[in-house]
Amino acid sequence: MGKLILGDNMKNKVLYLIFFLFVMSYIELNDDSRFGGILRDIIYKPIVIENNALIDNLNEEVKKENEELKRMLKVSSLTDFEIVYATVVERNMTYFLNELTINKGANDGLKKNMIVVTNEGVVGKIKDVNENTSKVKLLTSDSDIMQVRINNKNMIMKSKNNKLIIKANKEDKIKIGDKVITSGLLDKTPQGVLIGIVDNINYENVGLSLEIKMAAHTDDLRFVAVLKRKDN
Repeated sequence: MGKLILGDNMKNKVLYLIFFLFVMSYIELNDDSRFGGILRDIIYKPIVIENNALIDNLNEEVKKENEELKRMLKVSSLTDFEIVYATVVERNMTYFLNELTINKGANDGLKKNMIVVTNEGVVGKIKDVNENTSKVKLLTSDSDIMQVRINNKNMIMKSKNNKLIIKANKEDKIKIGDKVITSGLLDKTPQGVLIGIVDNINYENVGLSLEIKMAAHTDDLRFVAVLKRKDN
């Protein structure tokens, strides 16, 4: 697995654990007294128990996430695609809504513009590829463009001010709640993977402006999957 992203509370626990492991190692080597044994029982054992529980919970969470990804991605349009599972190893707070870094790259067969998903839907596309890592540009990145489909009609989705917008004709008879999926018109993009739903419709002089709500939540991304075409 790649580098794990820890919150402030988790970081404090890790530092706490490291400090007391150091203290207990010193006691183990230098103190055979009854006091040392009591101190180990009071401090060391609860930390070990908590640490083991943390590892078990993390392993279970990774397993559950991968199973959900596999279930979500079992659609006919993905028969030509391989699923490459990855861990988010960096999230630049300056560009929090725009990009992240994953622990898979060129050595894993990843290429620019490959689709990145979670068990909820599409989150973005590969932006840059290094040997062992890749930068992922989220759908909410400004000026990003993607070919999508609503009700069997191909359309263009753009991002503006961290919002996903689609321009449509009034004759398209689109309604709130309609699903937005990938069109599959590009070689690196499978067809039929969920992107989101129509959340709001603005009526304009020349047509409709559709606001799209992403199906995938991007505020706490830890595990993703990259859809890699098998013949790439």
